[in-house]
Amino acid sequence: GLTVTQPSRFAAGRRYLGLSADSFEAVDSHAISAPNSAKTSLDYLARYLMQAKTGDRDLYKLRVMFRWICNNITHEGETTLQSTDPHKVLATGQTTCLGFANFFVQLADKCGMGDKVMTVEGFCKGQQYTLPFQIDEPNHAWCMLKVEDEWYLCDPT
Repeated sequence: GLTVTQPSRFAAGRRYLGLSADSFEAVDSHAISAPNSAKTSLDYLARYLMQAKTGDRDLYKLRVMFRWICNNITHEGETTLQSTDPHKVLATGQTTCLGFANFFVQLADKCGMGDKVMTVEGFCKGQQYTLPFQIDEPNHAWCMLKVEDEWYLCDPT
């Protein structure tokens, strides 16, 4: 995810992004403090989230979306009955990994950042994986985020 792993800075690839561990405090607080009315539509949610003090940095904009998703959407196992449609995910607050990824993409689009987030499907071993178990089809989905001209993996599930 978009969490800081080093308390003193946030490194992107080989470049230093100039962030400290508390750099996300304001945007995290904004995301966590979202009123229930923000869940009425993706448009309203996007407007609310983009009111965060991001200093016009893509990383902060992506972080406020990521944090809201992680605090408001729950994972509903691997059932195929759960909707991955972003509007239904917003209404129910539940989805699968593909629903999380699709939701992030749609929310980013509503926030004017549609070119910064994409869904990626692939393989995840999971707790049930034991050798010589073979995975034939993609069984997980997550996102790729473009931050300062570089792509990073992010799993909001």
